[in-house]
Amino acid sequence: MEAIEQLSKKIDDLLELKSLLEQENQSLKKELEEERQKNMLVSEKVNALLTKIDAEISS
Repeated sequence: MEAIEQLSKKIDDLLELKSLLEQENQSLKKELEEERQKNMLVSEKVNALLTKIDAEISS
């Protein structure tokens, strides 16, 4: 019986850890998406500036 109780506790601990890791994973995914959005905005601004510079050089 003691072995079953120990196994049950280990399973409970693993399920709790799994839940915590899933929460952390979701948080990291959200953070990554936010960084991607920021990078996209920066890229768009850089491209706009490069286009402007190219237009100035060409004229």
